[in-house]
Amino acid sequence: MKGWVIWQRFGVPRPASHQQESLVKTRSVFLFLSMIGAAALLYGMARDWLAASPARVMASAGGSPVGLAPTGVPATVAQSDTRDVPIWLSGIGAIVPLNVVTVKPRVDGQLERVLFTEGQEVHAGDVLATIDPRQYQAAFDQAVAKQAQDQATLANARIDLIRYQKLAANAYTSAQQADTQKTMVAQLEAQVRQDEAVAAMARLQLDFTTITAPVDGRVGLRLVDPGNVVHTTDPGGLLTVTQMAPIAALFAVSQDHLPDVLSAMARSDMAVVVYSRDGLRRLANGKLVFVDSQVD
Repeated sequence: MKGWVIWQRFGVPRPASHQQESLVKTRSVFLFLSMIGAAALLYGMARDWLAASPARVMASAGGSPVGLAPTGVPATVAQSDTRDVPIWLSGIGAIVPLNVVTVKPRVDGQLERVLFTEGQEVHAGDVLATIDPRQYQAAFDQAVAKQAQDQATLANARIDLIRYQKLAANAYTSAQQADTQKTMVAQLEAQVRQDEAVAAMARLQLDFTTITAPVDGRVGLRLVDPGNVVHTTDPGGLLTVTQMAPIAALFAVSQDHLPDVLSAMARSDMAVVVYSRDGLRRLANGKLVFVDSQVD
């Protein structure tokens, strides 16, 4: 114990236990320095990784490769403007033809021919069917013959009137006879006009034996077959013709928008676009024609 105190006081080398203590301290210092170096190395690696991460992101998105400077983001330059944008109102509607005509016979007779096919597109004036015209042709010929007969009688009466007027002027006959002949001429003229009307009616009846399309459209189902006797009083008619163009679309919108719609209609035409039920296919473009007077 006394010897250890002397060594410590005069700086004499310590025994073996003191050397072990110095070795432990040296190792501690070396370990501390190693930890500082490792921390510095990790810091440098992290800094390099963070600096290279934008390039890696652009490379993964199809941009510039890793290791190259990232390219600029594409941009589009446009001139700003102030303008009106349309306001669209949507609603569920239904297609309604403007004209659906039930074609009926206008004279009685046997249906002779049918000249249309169901579903056919026809135009106004196209012949659809014919009725046996023989009796109506005979009635027309008779009316024309009667008209010609009365016209000949009228021509003769006018000649007699001229003759009687000359005789009465020279006192060879009485004025009463000339006046009677004048009345006869007037009666025959009225008869001729009546004959013209009868002939025109007979001609019209004959024309009605040819049934034509009243409007442009699509023919529906045939309701009467050839050979049947048809009448003007038949309730079903012969066929229907539905006008397909132009055609109407009826739809409803909220009554809250009614003032705005009426105001816009007063300024200009309002466009209407018709889509299919799923809203994916555009069917037609049109314009707003009128607003109904009823509000639900």
